[in-house]
Amino acid sequence: MFLFFGLILWGCWTELFVRLCSLLCVFLVPVRGAVALMTARKMLHKIVTNPSEPKYKTINLENDTFRRKVSSRPGGLNLLLSAGFAKNAAGDKVVMPDDFESVWVQSVIDQAGVVLGQLTQ
Repeated sequence: MFLFFGLILWGCWTELFVRLCSLLCVFLVPVRGAVALMTARKMLHKIVTNPSEPKYKTINLENDTFRRKVSSRPGGLNLLLSAGFAKNAAGDKVVMPDDFESVWVQSVIDQAGVVLGQLTQ
């Protein structure tokens, strides 16, 4: 029963993720959406390949480069939140918990790659 519910929940999150990627890539300027998607993928990849490195798990929302490349794009911040990041109490950073699901984060990376591939066709 739990496995069945988990698969349903997984499907809902996957659909939400695909929609967020689409928003990033087709809203106004597709190139900027693609840059946001590539940047988010790189950030997530660093977390999966270096899970014990805390510097990759915290993003300063006030960072100018992050705002310009990711959070200023529709769906940019929501993409990272859907991967597992959560806002801190002050609301100025997002943090990936230490017990994050690496399989889920990798699936977000993979789906983002699919969407990027569709952009280049």
